[in-house]
Amino acid sequence: MHTGCQVKLKVGDSDIQFDSTIEVKQGDNLAPILFLVAMQAVMETLEPIWPAEKLEFSTKENGCCQGQNWTTKGRIFKFWASLYADDTAIVFRSRAELEMCMPVLDAHLKRFGMLMHVKSAGGKKEAKTECMFFPRPGLAYESGDTSPVLVNDQGDTISFCKSFKYLGSRIHWDLCDDDDVLSRLKAATGAFGSLRDSVFNSKFIRPYAKKIVYLTLVVNLLLYGSESWCLTEKLLHRLNCFHNRCIRSMCRVTKRQTWLHKIDSDTLRRRLKLEKMEYYISLRKLRWAGHLARMPMTRLPRQFLTSWVNHPRPHGRPQYTYGHSLTKSLKRTGIPPVFKEWSQLAQDRSNWRNLFYSKAEFPPTRQN
Repeated sequence: MHTGCQVKLKVGDSDIQFDSTIEVKQGDNLAPILFLVAMQAVMETLEPIWPAEKLEFSTKENGCCQGQNWTTKGRIFKFWASLYADDTAIVFRSRAELEMCMPVLDAHLKRFGMLMHVKSAGGKKEAKTECMFFPRPGLAYESGDTSPVLVNDQGDTISFCKSFKYLGSRIHWDLCDDDDVLSRLKAATGAFGSLRDSVFNSKFIRPYAKKIVYLTLVVNLLLYGSESWCLTEKLLHRLNCFHNRCIRSMCRVTKRQTWLHKIDSDTLRRRLKLEKMEYYISLRKLRWAGHLARMPMTRLPRQFLTSWVNHPRPHGRPQYTYGHSLTKSLKRTGIPPVFKEWSQLAQDRSNWRNLFYSKAEFPPTRQN
């Protein structure tokens, strides 16, 4: 692909042209494309020789998003690895499978000239490649063996972590969104604080301008990745508290003044023509759900939307899932929560967005 490639530079009023002899460098537009091609080739050639058993899930085209009874019949699909951008995630059933597959993966990557980022024997620098242990429901994290895993005969290892940052979102070992929400709150608080004196608390800036800056910077930073959040009432309360604090600051009203003059948060929110935090969360969640519903059943995200595991559920209340959170957003917007009904509505992209835009107190002037 690089045969005959030349580099052209403009120096002053003249152009200088010469042959490229250093392959692909950082910043080259061709570099990410070549890397994705190489990673796809690695995973496609690895799959036939993969020694571990792949995970099995069942899915149904007109199922539901909260899981099915384990006796329900559906189409079975297998899942073992996920590729996104320049990251790869591989799932295992047990630590024994992990220890068995690491030497195979390391040797296979070296065939393509790639090196897994590991901790060398006796080295102090930790590996960028990490493992995460997800215990069964009802078991503690300490119930599993989380000692470093040996990668090859040279003594290289990779360690376990309890929280991992992936594409800006944090994945926790308990599969709850508390850690991710708290990190988003911290980032949004820092962004709001850096602009507090110059923008949000200024009496020379119009409320409409404050609203635009707040929605564009702070809210987008706060709700990054919220499309897949399983928000409990506790987490939603924390997001609402942050939203109300920001509104009071933009209206230049202290909490003591709200107590003395009996000013509620809805009055200040209407002054800025802002919606409740539930609306912004539901907006993102329903837009993403509509995008999934329009995918064909051959796509992995669409299969997972209505998937379940063919195994009896453990005793007790199931963990709060994405399906429960999506159903709550549908009910809040007045859309039928039955999957067959709302998925049909989502096939028309423009009308689907109009359904929840019309529920806003202050509809946007334009819809992207």
